[in-house]
Amino acid sequence: MTRIIPSRYELLAPAGQPDCVRAALNNGADSIYLGMKALNARRNAKNFDYSQLKETVEYCHLNGAKVYLTLNTIAFDEERKQVIETLQQACELGLDAVIVQDIGVASLVKQVAPELRLHGSTQMSIHTRKGAEFLKEQGFSRVVLSREMSLEEIRNVAKAGIELEAFVHGALCMCVSGQCYMSGMLGGRSANRGMCAQPCRLPFSAGAPGRCDLSLKDLSAVQRIPELLDAGVYSLKIEGRMKRPEYVAAAVSACKAVVDGNQPNMEVLQSVFSRSGFTDGYLDQKLSPQMFGVRSKEDVTAASAKLLKQLENTYQKPTPRIPVWMKFQLKSDCPSQLTLWDQDGNQAHVSGVVPETAKHVALTEEKLQSSLGKLGGTAFYLKQFQAELEDGLSLPVSVLNGMRREAVQQLEQKRSAIHPKTFFPIKESKIPLTPPKITSLRVEFERFDQIPLEFMDQFEWIGLKLEELSKYITKLAPWKQKLVVIPPRAMFGIEQQVIQQLETLKQQGIQDLLVQNLAQIQIGKQLGYRLHGGFGLNIANSMSIAQLEEWGFQDCVVSPELTVKQMKNLKSSLPCGILAGGYLPLMLTRNCPIKNQKTCRQCKQQSWLTDRKGKRFRVACSDGCSEIYNSDCLWIADRIDDFTNISFFTLKITLETPEQSRQMVQNFLQKQKIELPITKGLYYRGVL
Repeated sequence: MTRIIPSRYELLAPAGQPDCVRAALNNGADSIYLGMKALNARRNAKNFDYSQLKETVEYCHLNGAKVYLTLNTIAFDEERKQVIETLQQACELGLDAVIVQDIGVASLVKQVAPELRLHGSTQMSIHTRKGAEFLKEQGFSRVVLSREMSLEEIRNVAKAGIELEAFVHGALCMCVSGQCYMSGMLGGRSANRGMCAQPCRLPFSAGAPGRCDLSLKDLSAVQRIPELLDAGVYSLKIEGRMKRPEYVAAAVSACKAVVDGNQPNMEVLQSVFSRSGFTDGYLDQKLSPQMFGVRSKEDVTAASAKLLKQLENTYQKPTPRIPVWMKFQLKSDCPSQLTLWDQDGNQAHVSGVVPETAKHVALTEEKLQSSLGKLGGTAFYLKQFQAELEDGLSLPVSVLNGMRREAVQQLEQKRSAIHPKTFFPIKESKIPLTPPKITSLRVEFERFDQIPLEFMDQFEWIGLKLEELSKYITKLAPWKQKLVVIPPRAMFGIEQQVIQQLETLKQQGIQDLLVQNLAQIQIGKQLGYRLHGGFGLNIANSMSIAQLEEWGFQDCVVSPELTVKQMKNLKSSLPCGILAGGYLPLMLTRNCPIKNQKTCRQCKQQSWLTDRKGKRFRVACSDGCSEIYNSDCLWIADRIDDFTNISFFTLKITLETPEQSRQMVQNFLQKQKIELPITKGLYYRGVL
């Protein structure tokens, strides 16, 4: 394997507990990412309290490694104080960056902790160049890319000129990160809040009962690190904050082997953890049933006690990571002098005793280096030694050892010293803001034939899918002022095509755009659209609503994971709405689960997944992705009076026939129930 010498790269390791930090650094990681006890996407990991985090920062900075704090969940208003306290602690401890998902949390970081670098979590669903450009404009230093991207798509995003972080090893979610509501809807444990129960690992069959057609094998692109670096990736990220230290050690050492030009031990890596092996199918867009796998009994027992012990041994002793330079001066009638320094400008200086005239054997430069260069058990290794030495002088070995120990201690203290970042306390607004009460009805349609034209006067506006609106713009001309274009929620490989279609519609008089992801804010603004926030933005708090208002949005749909009570406490002057009816998309996937059993010709958009309880979940594909819809229809027409702080209600028509669509609209307008299995969603249950 040819040695890789990239100009810049970072090997980033997970730490779900303190032991993982040493496992990562002693096997070659350059940085680690971790979470505190709350507000991170792996709340079930052991995570870190304040004292553990302080020790970790000191240890990592001593060893030349960076520490990134995960704040990568959506936050509720009642957690605002906790977010601020966490950011204050991050500043106190001088952390190197925070990783965020929530746009409201990001705005708060910029207010109270502007010296902290902002990294956009993979939960932000960034997978296009415009999305990366938008985050760069908003002051982000880095974006963590969606795991479903191909090498070519990564290469295109790299043109945005922002640091890219990409996963090279670890678990693959079936759903695009940040767009999953399955765990929350089915069990009240939100994937957007770090409490995912992984229902996708359970049986969901596209055909024969008992199959796990939502369970992907783990990603391993370790052997393709050279290609990722060539595509523009800077940070090579290993997933696994729920994993044990031995897993971290194996994954880091495998990645380190590759960047050093050696062969990784993939057998060890697979033994430590896999789901029927690994996949790298997304990088080449070779999507197939071979990408799916489960954790078998053989996978569980593959890691022997002997192997785990060998991996444990790799991080039990400190690994010298930091080069140091040493200079020793020995002159008669003067105290001996030892200076030790590193490449970061840290310096230690120790004065010793006055040397004696040698009675038998005088000190030589070789003897001095042999004694003073013993840096084992520390983070340092000797890069260069200099000596200014008069002949015929001597010092006891114990003196030399003491000077070395003191110099090392000084340098360790300087390197591990906490350097706090500035924190600006925020003044809370005492004026409650409430959105205007309009209580209008909006309807989003997948297809033109679903639109009941006789009800058009009763809609505030109607949204129609981009392809359909482009096709039927002439027929809808009488209602042009009510039309809102709905672009795809995911734009893998089709962003430029979407931009061209939106540009054409704008020229044809369409003024309004439903923003489905962050990239579309950039696109919509550049094309001159009025912006409306869709549910895919995961707007869950007043801070995020205020941020949308600052960006010029007209209104927004709030997260379907909010409760009625939480909505009542939102503070906003921006009109806010909710999804009020229709089949809620639970997953947005790039890998169609139905293809495990059927071809597209056999499917004809008429396929379902069946879970272990016999519930059926419709699957529909478009724009290169699949949507998996809830088995029950969301319906709150008979409870809309409970939503006193909501300005509009949105019906989402997706799978319905024209007649079913007409019936749903009519029943909603009349506040009547429908003859379908229904759910009130999470509006009365909430999520963890």
